[in-house]
Amino acid sequence: MEEVAGAVTVRLMKKGDLDQVLLIEQCSFPAPWATEAYLSELNNKFARYFVLLEQERVIGYAGMWLFAGESHITTIAVHPDYRSRGYGRMLMATLIEYSKEHHADTMILEVRVSNSSAIRLYSSMGFKRIGIRKNYYIETHEDAIVMLRHLKQGNDSGGGSKVVVRGVVDRIEGEQIIVLLSDEGIVLHWPRQFLQDVQENDILCFDVRMDVPAEEVRKMNPKSLLERLAWRPEDQ
Repeated sequence: MEEVAGAVTVRLMKKGDLDQVLLIEQCSFPAPWATEAYLSELNNKFARYFVLLEQERVIGYAGMWLFAGESHITTIAVHPDYRSRGYGRMLMATLIEYSKEHHADTMILEVRVSNSSAIRLYSSMGFKRIGIRKNYYIETHEDAIVMLRHLKQGNDSGGGSKVVVRGVVDRIEGEQIIVLLSDEGIVLHWPRQFLQDVQENDILCFDVRMDVPAEEVRKMNPKSLLERLAWRPEDQ
């Protein structure tokens, strides 16, 4: 994937970009990621990271996890010399378009409560505040505002049907949590990063919006419904 806008180019991040990415990282965040963290992300099949280039110079980057119909934005930064030029908006637009192209229903992100410029940007691009994560940023004990954007038409106005599904954590395998959704053995594979505190035999509830009319959902037997909701790595 490569997009050109004026004198800058957006493409997928490569290992060769990391020296320049880390320079921006170190002057953008109180607790910058190390090289190993980015190498891990570039090898993560759920992750997508992009760089913004002026000729061959990395001037910004952004990344997200994409799985189970949701994009979770993990990072976005622009070099201090290039801020306030619309490049952050360009990177966000890249994430949004990629998410749409890969059939994500929603996008979610966390932002520091003190980062008013980022909050204004996200709000202007359709993200809405849905909650607060207390002490989310460990290095400063600052709270995070959680923001969500629906990508499919009708979701903001309540389109589709909301389904609550209960499951039990069967086991934890490395970075994946294996959840059994029913006695029939329907399985959900969930990245551990977003459910870090769960343990085996914990009960989980999933509040899922389906693009199916409520009357059709009511006609589904439990097994058909759960199979429709279940997600497996090979689906990606």
